[in-house]
Amino acid sequence: MAGLPERIPETKRVKIHTGYACDLRCKFCYYYDYPQSRNPSTEKLKSFLDFSVKCGMEDIDFSGGEPIIRKDFPELLRHAKKLGFKRICVITNGQRMVDKDFTKSLAEAGLNEVLFSLHGFDRKSHEFLTQVPGSYSKLMKAISNIRKLGVRFRTNTTVNKINYRHMETFAKMFLKLRPAAVNFILFNPYYSSPRQEVEMAAKFSEAAPEIKKAVDILNPEIKKVTVRYIPFCFMLGYEKHVCNSWQFKYDCDEWLPRVQGRVEEVSAKKYYMYAVIDAIARPATSLIPPLKSQMNNFIDRAIVGNFVSNYYTQLAACKNCAYRIICEGLKKGYEKHFGSIELKTIKGELIEDPMHFRGNYGNYG
Repeated sequence: MAGLPERIPETKRVKIHTGYACDLRCKFCYYYDYPQSRNPSTEKLKSFLDFSVKCGMEDIDFSGGEPIIRKDFPELLRHAKKLGFKRICVITNGQRMVDKDFTKSLAEAGLNEVLFSLHGFDRKSHEFLTQVPGSYSKLMKAISNIRKLGVRFRTNTTVNKINYRHMETFAKMFLKLRPAAVNFILFNPYYSSPRQEVEMAAKFSEAAPEIKKAVDILNPEIKKVTVRYIPFCFMLGYEKHVCNSWQFKYDCDEWLPRVQGRVEEVSAKKYYMYAVIDAIARPATSLIPPLKSQMNNFIDRAIVGNFVSNYYTQLAACKNCAYRIICEGLKKGYEKHFGSIELKTIKGELIEDPMHFRGNYGNYG
């Protein structure tokens, strides 16, 4: 693959997964099917933070489940702050941040960024999806508390069969809330049950036009609007907003594959061979810096390629598509449920640079 322009740096962000326990039961989430008691220890998570610093990471996302329900969360924040992380973020449903004094204490411990999960366009829709009464008002209060503290925040919205027709309403709400970035994440049935796919998955051909309407409303008021887990052919004219697996490495709000693969316990064994390759190659690459860069690129592409091949498929329409190298294709679960008739073959010169459309869009600075 052709090299990327120097102006687009690798992300220096990593996700620290704190466990599956959560105080909501979102209808589209498969995490509550996992053992809620299997949460990494405090020391294990601190070791992940230590390792990430050694790998040159500067920003982190604490992810769950719901990280803030951990009693040791303030301790983890303090450790991250002590290590010198620049952006210390939590991905949260906001329920525990309804207490402004507690929220302030998290900021004092080191929290300086929040990624809120906001899935309903009003109280009724949000609480239908989260299955917890009062969750919407608590989230709105949490966002208000964070705004008053001057903490940078972003939003995640899982686009599904329940809410996809209301993307314009979401966009108007975001204009009032003023997040630094808005993420529209298409429901992704990687591990979901067939029941969840039937209840939650929206057709790309139906959801994409609604998402485009939202993007039109948000631009240029919101600096960064991202759409994830959708083939490029559904976002013609809006390609710069698409950030899928091949684009993550160069997005400042996403995670670096070769580090992420090492800090996730589930991934550690799967990607052990890449760690071995890295260890074997380290003596040579330390003497010849360009070799290290090539080795890093190899490991990143191998990790992402392994993930894409496990969960995605490129069908007949993809084979001669100009976007086929930078696009994952269709999720296997989606293809089984909806088929592939929606896919389109985009004619033209083959595009190899994953950031051809996106460039440095939405990155810091």
